[in-house]
Amino acid sequence: MTSTDPIEHPDLVDALVQLADALDRRPGDGPRLSHLAMAVLADQIAQLVHDLARSLVVLARSEDGASWTDVGVAFGVTRQAALRRWRIEPSRTASSTDSE
Repeated sequence: MTSTDPIEHPDLVDALVQLADALDRRPGDGPRLSHLAMAVLADQIAQLVHDLARSLVVLARSEDGASWTDVGVAFGVTRQAALRRWRIEPSRTASSTDSE
């Protein structure tokens, strides 16, 4: 994969390694992350995994020609549920955010 590859997520790999190291530490191995710190790290990993899955769905649709029905079948949900879950929302324009 190149650095411009949309499915390359070095932050995910780093977070997974950090959590795995923390979980593998035994008493006496030195400082260990607190359970709360590991929970925060796990939450960050969950978001990064979701971002990766979204990138892969986008690639499946744009490069592989997958339809929203195909995506829904793959995830065991309806076409509409897949669209709601994985569709990338268009960015709001500056003018629409100025009024909020």
